[in-house]
Parts: sequence; C-alpha cells; structure tokens
Amino acid sequence: MLSLYEEFPDDPKIKSLLSGEPVEFAFIASVTPGRGDYPLRYSPPEKRVRGVFHYGIAARILPDGEVLDSSVFFLYPEWYEADATSASVDRREMEQLEPFKVYRARGTYYQTTIAIQHRFNIHELLPAEDDPELDALAEAVARPVVLEGPFGAMTFNRQLSCFEARDEELGVDIALDYSRDKLLIAGKGNLRKSFASGLKFLEHVYSAEFLESARVFASEAMLRKANHWRDDVAEAESRPTPAPLWTSQDVYDRISPRCVTIPSRGNVSVEFDDGYLFGGHPIEVFATRSGEPKKAEM
Repeated sequence: MLSLYEEFPDDPKIKSLLSGEPVEFAFIASVTPGRGDYPLRYSPPEKRVRGVFHYGIAARILPDGEVLDSSVFFLYPEWYEADATSASVDRREMEQLEPFKVYRARGTYYQTTIAIQHRFNIHELLPAEDDPELDALAEAVARPVVLEGPFGAMTFNRQLSCFEARDEELGVDIALDYSRDKLLIAGKGNLRKSFASGLKFLEHVYSAEFLESARVFASEAMLRKANHWRDDVAEAESRPTPAPLWTSQDVYDRISPRCVTIPSRGNVSVEFDDGYLFGGHPIEVFATRSGEPKKAEM
C-alpha cells in the first residue's frame, strides 16, 4: 500500500481513492511524477493530502484484459504544503516511476460514460511481470513524435497531449492540442494533414498583432473584476487601502501573454500572466480561428 494511504487512513480524499472493487492492472506512465517545489504569492498556509490526476499511455486489467490505449488516467495521493511564498508536493513512492516503462499495480478501475475515460486509482505498486504487448507499445511510444511547424520542430508532449513550440521573438509558448482517441506513434500517419487546421492558424493568423488584440480585449473585459480584487492586491503588496480604481490601461500594463493553445477544433485560447491582479490566477482569452477575441475569464 502506498504510504500516504497508511499515514492518513481517515482523510476524505484517501477514502475516496480507496473506494471500489480492487483489481490488478499493468500500465505505462507518460512522465515521472516527481517531487515539486514552486514559488507562490498571496497564498494562505496549507497542509493536506491531494489527489493527483495523471495522464497515462495505456493500461491492461490483469490477467487478460484488452489493452486500453486512449483516454487513460491514473489517480493517486500526494502531500501538499504551502505557505505565503512557496509550495511543495511530495508523491512518495510514485516518484520512482519512469516514463514509457511497464508497471504493475493494485487499485480500482472505473470508466466514465459521458466522455469515455479509463481511470485507475493506484493503491499499491507490485513487482513487474512480462507483458510482451505492453512492452512493445512502451518501446514505440518512447520514440519522439515531431511535427514541423512555423517555429521549427514541435515535439509531442504525451503528458499534456499536445505538440509544443516556443516563439522566442514574442516570448510565448505554443501548444497544438491533440484530443483524438488514436495513440500517436512516430513514423505513422500524415501529421501535417491531421493538424492542418492548427498549422494554418499558426502560419496565417498568429502574430504580434493577434496577441496585441487579445491583450487589449482582456484589459477591458477584466477591468471590473480587477477592481473587485484591488484592495486584496494592495494589502498583499503593502499598499494603502482603499486602493484607487484601476483603469483598463493599468490592467493592460500588468498582464502579459505567455501561452497560445490551438485545440483540435473550436476557439483558440491565449493565456496571460495576470501580473498578480488576481493573486496569480491566469487570464484566458478565447478567440475565433480567424483571430477575433470573443471572451475573457480568470
């Protein structure tokens, strides 16, 4: 049994993860779920058990279930600690996992019905056993899948299920989402045809002017909410309260674009650093694929 289950047996999150009929299963992870430390601002002190939702490559219910290789997710507990300036996560035994390697575990399984997803709660890691089919699949998915785009080679991130690139000139990350069920394997299929819509947006719509229009839209659309938060922000920054009202120019000066995400279909999103107008919560602007901003939210 993973140690956090034994350490916090009465915690509601632990009880939730332990619910259901136990099964044994083999699985392939997409990334090492390592220990993490990161800075925070305006965060209250906190210590608690959290459930981690972890994207996987494939799984098989033992002893002889079929290989599930689409919409596979794993859940397990982590210990979370935060104070006013930093946070850390400790995933204990799960930190030993390596990507693209076959593991065996005991836990519970359930399948969602609205959007088909296969979810496995991991309770205990077990000694590995031979599984030639999963071993071959793990070897295949370990090879990088690369798509050539306007910013050079975009490598597929299996944990986030997207092709990633960086616009160094404008300082913005680019994510080309993949939401289809079929597992991407290097050397199979016509990637440029499959991602033609997203590449078209990057080649013909994405630009400094597009980011500027999204920034102006966000500064106007989020002004009212920024003023609702202004006294909290002033207190956190040791400024007098009540704080003066922000203007749309103030909001514009604080926010900055950091990521553009192009989904398989539908509106494109631009994520902005909020400049701590909202305590570090990012702002997201949704725009049509022709580049017209339509909605902004925190």
